[in-house]
Amino acid sequence: MRRAKRDFIFEGFLIPRNATVRLCLWESHHAESMFREPHSFNPQRFLKETPGKECYAPFGVDHHQCPMGGVVIRLGMVFLRVLARGYSLTALSEGPAVRGGYHWEPAPGFAVELRPR
Repeated sequence: MRRAKRDFIFEGFLIPRNATVRLCLWESHHAESMFREPHSFNPQRFLKETPGKECYAPFGVDHHQCPMGGVVIRLGMVFLRVLARGYSLTALSEGPAVRGGYHWEPAPGFAVELRPR
């Protein structure tokens, strides 16, 4: 969350000085205009192409972006690929995300299964 230091226009909307501004990353990451089936668990979603900054910003945006964000994403992908090598991954139960104490989280009953191939 940020506080506007001056009046400015964003996409035709006036954001007045001292207004509290929140960038809704979870909501933008689940936009149907950007992602097919945005609420479905799909671990292969980004295997064929890397989404652009206009639709995916897991570590913030602009000059507030975490400088190691790209490295963390790459390390996480490598870790999960090695962990799941030789297994098939299936979503056992899905459901709408819920607002947790600090951020959005998977549905309480969300579960996946790793099964040897």
